[in-house]
Amino acid sequence: MPDEEDYPLSLLALRFFNKVMRRSDEDLKKMSKKLNDRLHLLDLVRGSFITPDLDKPPVKKKTEPVPVIYRITKLLKAGIKIELREGADNFLAVKFKNGVIEMPKITIDYFMHSFMVNCRAFEQLDNKSSKYITVYVYFLDCLVNTAKDVEYLYEQNIIDDYDGKNSEVVQFINKLGKEMDVETDQFYLYNFFVKVNRRYRDKWKVLKHRYFNSPWSLISSSAAGVLLLLTMLQTYYTIYAYYENPK
Repeated sequence: MPDEEDYPLSLLALRFFNKVMRRSDEDLKKMSKKLNDRLHLLDLVRGSFITPDLDKPPVKKKTEPVPVIYRITKLLKAGIKIELREGADNFLAVKFKNGVIEMPKITIDYFMHSFMVNCRAFEQLDNKSSKYITVYVYFLDCLVNTAKDVEYLYEQNIIDDYDGKNSEVVQFINKLGKEMDVETDQFYLYNFFVKVNRRYRDKWKVLKHRYFNSPWSLISSSAAGVLLLLTMLQTYYTIYAYYENPK
């Protein structure tokens, strides 16, 4: 077995940080071969998450406003679910399929806080850099506004266990998402946001989720409709009887 000195510096660095990021050694070896030209250690670790399978920013969308999506509690009311994306070890790899936002697991701790803060600062200062971390932070900031939003992510096992309170996670995410400076043509989740908003605006799906997502809700809605109809008929016949037989 070769000595540690025989391994490239990029691989040794990725292995060191892998104590908290938990990726397979085989993946780290593949990444290190493509990251030897990185500017410094931060750019190296950041680049290991920017993989070819991620969505690409749109072409010629710079003049359009950056899209927005609603927080988790509002999305749930519209029938949009958020579930853990099984088997994905890159937290940036967010997908939207059949009304479900699929999010890989992410650890919210002091290391990730420091990592994201520094990556976002790097992306803002380097004009040539892609903005994947910045866009992901913005995505989290859109989703999370209350402790209930965080609680839902915990329940779905998307956020790893955290010793602090849910409100602290909200504060952490919202602080990261402030004063975001990114153009739409750098927004790798642009099409994702468009799809989520299109689904949200589909009023029929909202109505179906609220009133017809179970047999009991269908029965109760039907009963309410029948009751309303009977009330209208009763009112009609009362008025009709009055005019037919006035006292």
